Amino acid sequence: MTAAQPDMAVSVTRHIQFPAATIFDAWRDQQTIGNWLFATPAGQMVRVELDPREGGAFLIAEQRGATLAEHHGTFITLNRPHRIVFDFTAPPNTDPTRVTVDLVATPDGTNVTLSHPLAPEWVSFADRARLGWSLILNNLETTLRSTSAKKSTR
Repeated sequence: MTAAQPDMAVSVTRHIQFPAATIFDAWRDQQTIGNWLFATPAGQMVRVELDPREGGAFLIAEQRGATLAEHHGTFITLNRPHRIVFDFTAPPNTDPTRVTVDLVATPDGTNVTLSHPLAPEWVSFADRARLGWSLILNNLETTLRSTSAKKSTR
């Protein structure tokens, strides 16, 4: 697609072997969300603010070398354990785009589908956005496994 075409949606689906409610709750967990949401391997998380309610906002700020990467959002829908919708922007001077996370229970976990429509001026970043959202879902699963392991050793 070129920038002259209509909005394009980036979509990432991952099967995570945890219940939908556990995955949903991770999006509202002040203690662990900075471990996986917008966290990169070489970055240093410097600020996490989270108001996990409809109309509530979040700010995730990570130092990435000389760059402070800020990710802002406002929760639109929190339908536990099925759907999370938030308006998202990074950097803060851009218009927000809407991100939808659908959670569908399976016999052995949850299918998580994250959809993010890109405005025409951001279509050239589609592959990078898809990779970023994939990394986030991988980090989410890793965090859930780590948290689960810590709870089972207590």
